[in-house]
Amino acid sequence: MAMNPDEILISFPYMGNRTLVKMLSKGHVRLLDKAKGELEVEIDDFEEQGLNTGERQSFVATIVEGIKKTVVTFTAGLNVDTIDDRKSIR
Repeated sequence: MAMNPDEILISFPYMGNRTLVKMLSKGHVRLLDKAKGELEVEIDDFEEQGLNTGERQSFVATIVEGIKKTVVTFTAGLNVDTIDDRKSIR
C-alpha cells in the first residue's frame, strides 16, 4: 500500500534567477489524486507577480516519502502572461 508523502516541495522559476518554493508542510500544496499525479498549489497574488513571464516554462516537484525522494520535472507546464501590467498564470 502506498503511503502519503511526508513532504512535497514545488519549485517555480522566479524573478532574478531565484526560485519560489511552495511546501505541503506549510499548507500551500495539496495532493488531490496521487494515482493521477494531481496537485494543487496555492500562490498568492504577490508571489504570482514575481513569477517569470513566459510560455512553456518548466517547474519541479520534489516528493519525500520516508527515505525515498522523487523529483519530477513538469516540462513546459507553466504559462505566465502579463495582462494590463499584472501577471497571470494560465
